[in-house]
Amino acid sequence: MKHFSRFVLAFCAVLLLYGSAVALAPCWPENGITGTNGSGALGLDFLYLPSDTPAVAYYEPVKKDLYYTTFDGADWQGTRVDKKGGMFPSLALDAASAPAISYYRGKKKDLRFAWYDTRKHKWRGKSIDKKGDVGSASSLAYLPSGAPAIAYYDASKGDLKYAYAYKGNKKWRKTRVDTIGDVGNNPSLAILDDNPVITYADADGGLKYAWFDGFVWQNTIIDADADPQARSSLKILNTGKPAVSYVDGNTGALKYACLDGGVWQSVTVDGDVNAGPDVSMTLLGNGHPAIGYRDETNGAVKYAWFDGADWQVATVDITGETGFAGMNRVATKSYGTAYMVYADWPNYCARFQSLDALSEPTLKSIVGDVPEYEWRYGCAPTAGGMIVGFWDRTAYPNLVDGEMPMAARAGMDDLVDGVIAGDEHADDPFYWKFAGKKGVRWDYKRDRWVFGGPQPSRARDCIADYMNTTMPDGGSYGWDIAWGMRDYAVNHPNGTEPGYFAVDIYSDPTIDHLIHEIDAGRPVMLFVFSEYGAHAVTVFGYDIDDETGEYYYAVRDTWGDGLTEDATEGAFRREEVVDEETMIVEWWKWQTFSDDGVPADEWQVYQLLSFTPVGSEDEAVVTLYEGLYEQSRGKSRGPLVGWNGEDGGPFNLSGGAANVPEPLSAVLVLAGFAGLYLRRRRRG
Repeated sequence: MKHFSRFVLAFCAVLLLYGSAVALAPCWPENGITGTNGSGALGLDFLYLPSDTPAVAYYEPVKKDLYYTTFDGADWQGTRVDKKGGMFPSLALDAASAPAISYYRGKKKDLRFAWYDTRKHKWRGKSIDKKGDVGSASSLAYLPSGAPAIAYYDASKGDLKYAYAYKGNKKWRKTRVDTIGDVGNNPSLAILDDNPVITYADADGGLKYAWFDGFVWQNTIIDADADPQARSSLKILNTGKPAVSYVDGNTGALKYACLDGGVWQSVTVDGDVNAGPDVSMTLLGNGHPAIGYRDETNGAVKYAWFDGADWQVATVDITGETGFAGMNRVATKSYGTAYMVYADWPNYCARFQSLDALSEPTLKSIVGDVPEYEWRYGCAPTAGGMIVGFWDRTAYPNLVDGEMPMAARAGMDDLVDGVIAGDEHADDPFYWKFAGKKGVRWDYKRDRWVFGGPQPSRARDCIADYMNTTMPDGGSYGWDIAWGMRDYAVNHPNGTEPGYFAVDIYSDPTIDHLIHEIDAGRPVMLFVFSEYGAHAVTVFGYDIDDETGEYYYAVRDTWGDGLTEDATEGAFRREEVVDEETMIVEWWKWQTFSDDGVPADEWQVYQLLSFTPVGSEDEAVVTLYEGLYEQSRGKSRGPLVGWNGEDGGPFNLSGGAANVPEPLSAVLVLAGFAGLYLRRRRRG
């Protein structure tokens, strides 16, 4: 196993490790991304839809049409957007994930905007600016208000311009951002703190950065030696810092810069090439930047990524005439896997290439400040208590009145006991007699229990209350766990200030889901199954065995022995150094519920709950994949799921699965999450 090294993006050491070209993806000479010509001069853009479907906007130079196409897993399915031209497209998604494109209509030399009308199921278009030669380079993004915005080059005046829509897509306001000299070519637009920011070329001063401060546009020089003819690619890092990839005008080297403390810090990513004029940057699932570009010196398409310590470089295609200007874009799926689309001129086609084999994570990552608490009246509230303890020690110091410790045994720390499950919860007859029973449910709209019996005599004041955890077995239903964590933080009964979390629920999660959260510095709650039944644990790290390629995850277990020297059966322990502190960490092999041949004493991952800080209670929603789980509030909690070894399987469904909406799996979604019942299982 390899040692994990944290990083500061603003100060990037450079170590270039060159790899061989990856196995090339198939080429599509017909009905493909570039039509029949394969020209690499007039542009494409590429992104992933929320469904993880790749989408490409491109100019077809034979018919001179603008096309939009998506990949269905077997072939590209395209539609014509504009039959009168569509050079240099920039592709983005609106708030409803519908595609939109800004582009240049070469014959009329004007800036156009096209969007997909989801009600009429067709593309619509509009000219945004027709004064002079405008839009030969543009960049499209959506503002937090939902309005499209475009940064573009006015070649007639040599100015950088910016336009945004109001009153739907029909009315647009335009302004000149920078007019000093010949500026504005090859812009790249992003949104930072609700305002637009732009990188762009200055023919006399290299690469510049403009930002709207809420009142006026301001600008500064990033690198006076940047190539003004090369495209820059701007992204906002997970840290909130803007970062840009670009080409050095003197050496042709590929460079990267990020804004830290008001100063642009730049590093050389690949200094042994004459990088082509077109670079494209994306962010991997772990937040690290990755860049696709052309190596003009060797006639190759290349890919560079930051691994957490150094920049790594690999060759994607070295067949020669590939990846020309405007025809090289890189993007990532929702959880980390990078892909590239680039032109293959000799074969008159384009290639859609996976880069996963190049940038697959191989480093260990552990989140610090995650405490370890002994089981107290339920594995779910105890796991939740550890997550609350983490956030109280980091982003929300007043979520609990008093600092949550790094370790506590049940019944020996009043603060931790009160957060997880106070004595009042343990003694409340309601949680002994009624909670968890058929027909007993919490009405979230009226904030009360709905059934034929008496209400609890006290207000909810601990995680177990908010999770509706039963006594004495400590059972909790799945969606009560998710909403319970959300509502406990919002109401903060043990603290002075609230915490706001968006809770995401992933059924049958992949290791990429875990890597994404851990690399973002956020512990998660995992639901697992073993011979003892359903169980909830707190997970705060991952690792990979370099010899076997198997992934492992670091656990704060809640089954009573988490603070002893012995690991839970099926796991192993070892010393780790986390934030300069030595601790004992328990590791489990990543195995999902769908894997075959898992030993009975080993865990199978069933579901993952992630907790992302947000700015307000309205943003603190519970999401199941792409759909809000609001419809579950105030309704039946679904079928009960538990261990039933006598019946030969882990599930005992008591009805309701027939109502699960397609295409989600009945077992893995409604029966698996809404009805998941996590109990304390005593081991003999």
